[in-house]
Amino acid sequence: MMTAHENSKLDPVIAQFKHEMFLLCTGIANVANEIGQALPAWGPDITQPVNARFSFAETNAARLPDELALAVLQVAGAHVHTIGRFMQDEFTPPATVAPIARSAVENAALLIFLTRDESPEFRTVRAARAIRAGMNRDKAHKLKGLEDLYDNLNKLVTRYTTKNEIPDLKHDKVEYTELVELTLGELVGDEFYGELCSYTHHNTWKAFYQFIAANENPTVLEVDSLYFAQKMALALAGAAFSILKYREPTQTANLQELLNDKTTRLLRLGEEIQGYLEALASNRSD
Repeated sequence: MMTAHENSKLDPVIAQFKHEMFLLCTGIANVANEIGQALPAWGPDITQPVNARFSFAETNAARLPDELALAVLQVAGAHVHTIGRFMQDEFTPPATVAPIARSAVENAALLIFLTRDESPEFRTVRAARAIRAGMNRDKAHKLKGLEDLYDNLNKLVTRYTTKNEIPDLKHDKVEYTELVELTLGELVGDEFYGELCSYTHHNTWKAFYQFIAANENPTVLEVDSLYFAQKMALALAGAAFSILKYREPTQTANLQELLNDKTTRLLRLGEEIQGYLEALASNRSD
């Protein structure tokens, strides 16, 4: 396990930033989960026609988009919550943060890509196809007990798309880098995903750099971890905001206010960290 061998080199100001990041990451993850679990906005006036339209394949097809959104949001939220708890460690290197942050960002981007303003029928088919694609990827459609589910999803998607064209339906054909840029670029920056990957994929320089820096200057590593955590939590917040329009508004009004508040605080924390780093650099140059 990567450790800083001399605790005296750990910066107490960074420790305070980490405490704030712990509170915000875990807080945003919890709020996002509550938003995901809120009642769907679609009432019988929407669900009944959708279910009737797809009754040839699935008896309650209208549930698919909201259940899938909750599932993806909970995966991303679990990652963000975990990294938030990593911030409680005495030393938090990017070697532990980046791989989980990368998965969180991918799931947040996927949710935003799937959750768009479109007709209930299109949204239902998009969700069905996304689940079918995942089952194909994992070969889950061959597992006993899942054959009927896969066959129903396949029937729903195939029959509908034969006569209807849905834009950007094949999310699994979009490279992860492009997916993140399309959905989260304005929020986390176009270079962020690549920076995560440089720590996540095998990289001899990054490994050697972390090995040296952990003892010589652990602050630079913890700053990277804070940066990854902040951007990752922003991505989760963006994903949670994206599904608010599909959740019952009276049930999510307070949650939206909470999410707004925590997102604002997260942005402010990023500015405070940047200001501290600039002050350190200025002091060194004097």
